[in-house]
Amino acid sequence: MKVLIFGNGWIAGIMADRLNRSDDFLRDYKRDDLLDVQISSADILDDYAVKSELIKHDPDMVINAAGICGETNIDDCERDKYARR
Repeated sequence: MKVLIFGNGWIAGIMADRLNRSDDFLRDYKRDDLLDVQISSADILDDYAVKSELIKHDPDMVINAAGICGETNIDDCERDKYARR
């Protein structure tokens, strides 16, 4: 099973590590397949970049772990819910 994680930050790294280490984390999905986890650093606001990653990796499952980092905080996100950062 191929898993593609968008977002190359702390959360994506933790998720990839957990998926790679745990035998029973996705037991229902894994069956007898090997679990191949890839992390993408593509900009999720760039439709072409996302489509290219999906074509390149052909994942069975996609996880969006992209987020805002830096000086922006949750209050900024609540005030400006539709901002493209």
